[in-house]
Amino acid sequence: MTNELLKKAENFIKDEDTAVLSSIDENGYPRTAAMSSIKTEGIKAIWFSTGTNSHKAKNFKRNCKASVCYYATGSNITLIGEVAIVEDMDIKKQLWVDWFIEHFPLGVTDPNYCILKFETKYIQVWLEGNFEESYLD
Repeated sequence: MTNELLKKAENFIKDEDTAVLSSIDENGYPRTAAMSSIKTEGIKAIWFSTGTNSHKAKNFKRNCKASVCYYATGSNITLIGEVAIVEDMDIKKQLWVDWFIEHFPLGVTDPNYCILKFETKYIQVWLEGNFEESYLD
């Protein structure tokens, strides 16, 4: 993938607040949910929050394979990779966002507060009429 398109893809992801995250359910079917991405590290890592008792968390405990898609005005970035459930309290504190209190009333120590870290293995880009795909090292 060209460095120019890769940089545009990173900026596209950084500028979008919402992504679609897909997990694999207990019957082997994809389960897709719109999610707020709370932090990105270029295209290599994306951080999300969910409840520990959610379908997403349960699915990722069974099968870490995932896909993330960002879409806006005819362009999209599709990523394939793996999700880890992050238990580290320091990371949970760093990624806490004030509006999370609506979902986790006990705050950062709420036992239902969960962080998901998606790590990219493959990227497919459709931006500004350009299509490229690549596996990451």
